Amino acid sequence: MVTIKKDNQLSLEVHVNQIKEDVKKGELVLEHEIFLKLKKEVGFKEEYEGYEKLLDIIKDNEENNICRLSKKKISELYGMSYTSTLNKMNFLVRYDLIRQVDGGFVRTEEKLNNAIPFFIMPKILALKILRPDLRTRERKNYKKQAEILSVSLREIQVADGFINYVIGHPECSLYQYGLI
Repeated sequence: MVTIKKDNQLSLEVHVNQIKEDVKKGELVLEHEIFLKLKKEVGFKEEYEGYEKLLDIIKDNEENNICRLSKKKISELYGMSYTSTLNKMNFLVRYDLIRQVDGGFVRTEEKLNNAIPFFIMPKILALKILRPDLRTRERKNYKKQAEILSVSLREIQVADGFINYVIGHPECSLYQYGLI
């Protein structure tokens, strides 16, 4: 508790811990609200479901827990260009959703929504609402966001790329937050 006295009279009593707790609750409510809205966005669904489809292709083609399909065959089943498929597969490897082993791929127990870029997207949006000074796409703002969220600069940039893809979709309804 902080007590501020003026001329020997108690003028203001502030419970710092209570304020911090209330702020944290407010941030979590905002973040959760954004997450629920984000999940409904067409752009987010397309991107997220694309990764899920790729994970399903790998899982559905496992023999002895290893998918031995060639990257070209996975790309054909996925219905995307070889390069796009490789980029998505590299994402899945980077975030430990799949592993390359013995000439194939193994699906891990990690959940897609726990991949750092997806996990921090609502946190970044909440942060931009609470800190308008961090809204512009500048390196210094990315660094500050990374510091605040305790993630790497690269993770912020990847998540911001997803955010911009989502908000760039013609059917995006996130405009109400004033982030775009």
